[in-house]
Amino acid sequence: MRFVPVAVVAALLVAGCEKGEKLTVAPAAVLPEGWTLVASSADGVSVGVPSGWRQGVPKMFDLPSLDGGDSSQNPEVQQMMEQFEKTDQQEEANSLERLRSKGILCHCINGSKPIVGETPTRFYISVEKPGGALSLKSAVALEKRKIMGAGDGTPVQLANGNGWRLASTSKTRGGDDFTKIVYILVHEDRKYTLRFTSTNDPVSIEGIEKAVAETWRIDPLKSPAFAQNVD
Repeated sequence: MRFVPVAVVAALLVAGCEKGEKLTVAPAAVLPEGWTLVASSADGVSVGVPSGWRQGVPKMFDLPSLDGGDSSQNPEVQQMMEQFEKTDQQEEANSLERLRSKGILCHCINGSKPIVGETPTRFYISVEKPGGALSLKSAVALEKRKIMGAGDGTPVQLANGNGWRLASTSKTRGGDDFTKIVYILVHEDRKYTLRFTSTNDPVSIEGIEKAVAETWRIDPLKSPAFAQNVD
C-alpha cells in the first residue's frame, strides 16, 4: 500500500474545502457631478470615471499638435486631420480589445502625457481565474505576490460585498517611485481587481481611488469571456 504523508492529506482537504466567496447584486452607482460611467457590459463590470480621465490607452502626442494650430481654414488639412482622428480612434479601440483579451477591462487614463519607459497613470479592472473556488483571503495572498511591500492591507466594504485594499510605493530600476493601489473582490472562482498605478505622481490616484472604488460594480451572474487562468 502506498504511504501518503498526513500533512499532504491535510493540505488537500483544506484546499478542497475552502469556501468560495459570493458577491451580491448591487444597485446602480450614483456618479459625482462631471463623472462618466464606463462599462464592459458583456463581462458584467462597470466603474465611474472622474472628470479629466477617460477610457483609452496612453498616446505620445495629441492630434491638434500635428498641424501646429487651427486647421479649420484649410480644407485639405482638416480632411487629413479627420482621417488621422478616425484611424487613431480605431487603433485605440483595437488596443482596448487586446487588453480585454488579457482580462483587462475598463482601462482608463488621465490627461498626462506618458514618459517613455514609465508605467502610465491609469486604473482598470482585471479578472482572473486562479483555479477552483476562492476565498477572499487566498485571493489577497495571490495578489500580494505581485505587489512589493504591500503589507497586510485593509478590509473594505464595497457595493457588491466584502473586499480588500492593498497599496505600496516602490522604487523602479530607474529610481522612480511607482505607486500601486489595488481593490480585490472575489466571486466563486473569479478574482476581480480594481488597479490604480502611477509613476512619480501618487496624488493623481490617491485623490480618486476611494471614490472610484465606490462606483465599481460587478454583475455576479455574468462570467467574463476573457477571464485569465493563472497558475
